[in-house]
Amino acid sequence: MIFIIHAIRACTELLLPAGPFLGVVGIQTMPLAIVLINAEVGSEDELLRELRKLSNVSEAHAVYGVYDILAKVEAETMEELKEVMTSKVRKLKNLRSSLTMMVVEGT
Repeated sequence: MIFIIHAIRACTELLLPAGPFLGVVGIQTMPLAIVLINAEVGSEDELLRELRKLSNVSEAHAVYGVYDILAKVEAETMEELKEVMTSKVRKLKNLRSSLTMMVVEGT
């Protein structure tokens, strides 16, 4: 379990460097989700290409380990982010399973 926590922390540090989408106190202000994806066996490259075509996917990387792909999905509103996840990302061909972590919005 500790390994998973460290892996998630490392992934979010990789995908959430300090930048323009971070608020003054280091809290992101744009709705954002980190998505861990498992692809059907042998279709990882194809799924990664399709995922990268989606306009709301700002980053997507093939990874080794429990999951095959790590993606950063952004939207203007939380409602739009939920819609993108349910109607676009989760419906991609060859996506076997996913774990979506919605990043907590700052106040």
